[in-house]
Amino acid sequence: MITDSQLRQFREDGFVIIPGIAPALLGELQAAAERVTERARRGDWANVRKCGDGDIWGVSSLLHPDLGEPVFARYLASPEVLDTCAALLPGEPLRLSLTNMLVNPAKADYEIGWHRDASTPNLSPEAEMAMLQGHMASVQWNAALFAESCLRFVPGSHRRHLTTEERRIWASDALAPMPGELRVHLEPGQTIYYNSRGLHKGDYPMRCKRLTLHANIVSLNAKPFAGHYHWVSYMAEPGFGDRLPPALRPLHQNWLTFAAQIKALETPG
Repeated sequence: MITDSQLRQFREDGFVIIPGIAPALLGELQAAAERVTERARRGDWANVRKCGDGDIWGVSSLLHPDLGEPVFARYLASPEVLDTCAALLPGEPLRLSLTNMLVNPAKADYEIGWHRDASTPNLSPEAEMAMLQGHMASVQWNAALFAESCLRFVPGSHRRHLTTEERRIWASDALAPMPGELRVHLEPGQTIYYNSRGLHKGDYPMRCKRLTLHANIVSLNAKPFAGHYHWVSYMAEPGFGDRLPPALRPLHQNWLTFAAQIKALETPG
């Protein structure tokens, strides 16, 4: 699904854009995304990400049985997703994690400031490099169901510490343009897989229809992060794995192993 040259680009630039959704699934995913977004805006789905005015910019827990949209699990089980994740995380035992959707607000534009995931702008250059050179244990992606240009990324920033100007913008002016930024355009069905340690930000313009699947797959060898259990704890419910496509069941079993690790860490004594 992904070529050697695309793998090199991912390593060098920190991202790669590929046709990440099987054409046969695209129409079903678009229709399901429309239904889910309408439901979330009505207040009939509580797992949302809210703007300051009560509007939403994201919908979470797309695999939840109560949502009643199994096409999202079928998408996650597709070779376009699983083969790509296996190629980007070679040799890693993969587990399920978060499966969300990014949507345009209905009332006003919204933005998320520049950041690296799981980091802060006040790390020393030495601490940054130690973080960046650590084991890459997850891969994240945006899969556009409709054309959009909402992600901005600084190519190569996953391999180096911040410049003085980058550090200033992140710390005190996080919505400002970033030197060297690339605005990523995606056509329907295209997906950007990216290293979330790179500098990136998200734009959510009200008048641009955005329904973009936003998910990650994580190695069982990753440092345990409690949010990846608590935010999707419904996956521990009896029978959940039986509802999944067969290709996802080994990843769910690995998630259950991870969930047991979190429970052990959080159990007193």
